[in-house]
Amino acid sequence: MAAAATYLGGALGVEMLGGRYASLYGTKTLAYSLLVAVEEGLEMAGSVLFIDALLDYLRRDVAGVALRVRGPR
Repeated sequence: MAAAATYLGGALGVEMLGGRYASLYGTKTLAYSLLVAVEEGLEMAGSVLFIDALLDYLRRDVAGVALRVRGPR
């Protein structure tokens, strides 16, 4: 639930603020760039939280699943 709220807060909430700001002041400002950075950061954080929740679910509730990550050869 937190992952969805974080992702949607960035994708919808901050996107709407950024669109309004861009229509009033344009996109070539520091403030607009910061809004875009916050939006993208929230979307990425939501994705990370979702992946974490999926991995936690696999660890706790799905028997016999193993995940092994190897480095480059």
